[in-house]
Amino acid sequence: MTSSADVPLYHNIECGAGTSNSIILPEAEAQLAKCLLHDAEHDLHILDLQIAQLCEQREQDAARLNRLRIAVAPHKHLPAEILSHIFRLSAGEDEIDIPLRTSPYPPQWVLRQVSSRWRHIVLNDRHLWNNISINLETEDEGWESEYLQRISLDISGFLLPIILPTTGPLTMTVRSNGSRDHAKKVLNVLLEPYGSQIVDLYLCLPGHTFNQFFKTLPSKFTALESLDLEFLDSPSSGTVNELRAFPPSLRKLEITGDISAIWSFGSHEIDWKRLTDINFSDISNGTLFQIHSILQRCINLRTCSITALGTLVGAPPSVHMNLPYLQSLSITMDTGSVFNFFTLPSLECLQVSNRVTKLPVAEITSMVNRSACVLRTLALYGDHPLGALYDPVILDTMFTAMLSLLEFRASIVPPREILEKIGEGSLLPNLEALECDLDAETASVFIEVVERRVRDVPLGGLREALGTYPKDLFDTNEMKGLLVRARNLRRNGRSVRLLASI
Repeated sequence: MTSSADVPLYHNIECGAGTSNSIILPEAEAQLAKCLLHDAEHDLHILDLQIAQLCEQREQDAARLNRLRIAVAPHKHLPAEILSHIFRLSAGEDEIDIPLRTSPYPPQWVLRQVSSRWRHIVLNDRHLWNNISINLETEDEGWESEYLQRISLDISGFLLPIILPTTGPLTMTVRSNGSRDHAKKVLNVLLEPYGSQIVDLYLCLPGHTFNQFFKTLPSKFTALESLDLEFLDSPSSGTVNELRAFPPSLRKLEITGDISAIWSFGSHEIDWKRLTDINFSDISNGTLFQIHSILQRCINLRTCSITALGTLVGAPPSVHMNLPYLQSLSITMDTGSVFNFFTLPSLECLQVSNRVTKLPVAEITSMVNRSACVLRTLALYGDHPLGALYDPVILDTMFTAMLSLLEFRASIVPPREILEKIGEGSLLPNLEALECDLDAETASVFIEVVERRVRDVPLGGLREALGTYPKDLFDTNEMKGLLVRARNLRRNGRSVRLLASI
């Protein structure tokens, strides 16, 4: 035991000689210092042993705690269907990109970090693995491009058999540029082995490389219901790959590219009667002349979206397109005369985009009367400045032919008298949604119409209204008052907005 008389001595040894190389201890003090050193080393060794024991004990306790948490974990008591749904929500709804690419934004989940039961469920949940996107496009040219495409193709071909379900429907997106031989390998490795499962396919290739796909389409892709083709370039007329047949299961066709893409679908052997949905709206500069023969044969269409520029000058009655089951038509055109060639008795929704200054109101009215259709939705958009004016008599005639209309959306300024008749209910008595352009004269009338329709028909009346006015009216006192009235209507549960034009 250390006495109080020894304290100065120990202090001199430890804090004096122990902190300075110039102090040399006498022999007696040096022997004492050696004893103190031995005791200190022993104490530190004992402490290290205690720390090691505590660390080991902590690891054991932590492992025990983890086991107990797993024992009472919520997923232990949830059905596999619920767990699978939760995992899909956390994984997001995006398709899986193949080949796998590094990203600065990692996924919210890492499969190896979840429990073994959950991991087993997820790996066997086909809904996570049945929507695959494969992008083999490269920006390089020459041998570098071919090398990168070959590597990506090999990786993708290796992964697909591992992750794709062996049964059930698949959705696949495949993009690739390159040579005809490369496109053939893409089809042989990535698509044809799964052709009997693919129900929805988006395929993007250079225009001259579709030949192999067209040859195998009817026989290999026997479950295909929806086909979206994008032509990356325009093949010359001498290298057009012509399709001969669709698989009997096909119902929806979408084509993107320039007008030369249509050349591939000119064969009279193609049976168009089974298709119920076509989208040719992304065919640049598509003309009515080039697509009318296809439309004539799509007699069972329900939905149609097209770009149909130009008209059929001097065309005989035989080119008329009578589509008895078509319910929705979206058309981009540059002359109203295209409507002279349509009879659509089942039409419910019509959307028109016009590339000229005036929308073809009279021609649309004539088609509706000829078709005797019960139109529910009409949307008219034109490439003209805000505030285009229309003859009230022509608009009155059109709306009189459309008493069943529920939604009217148009980039036109309805004349004051037309808006007033809508407010009275003598025009468009069943209207639920109104969208149009406004000017200084019609802005207040528009709000009055909405207020009246909401007040007079409280149940099932006008539920949505949007008016676009010139931005130079924004700071006027009248417009500020109208904005307040619109806000009050929104408080009553109606979606009423006034927006300044951009």
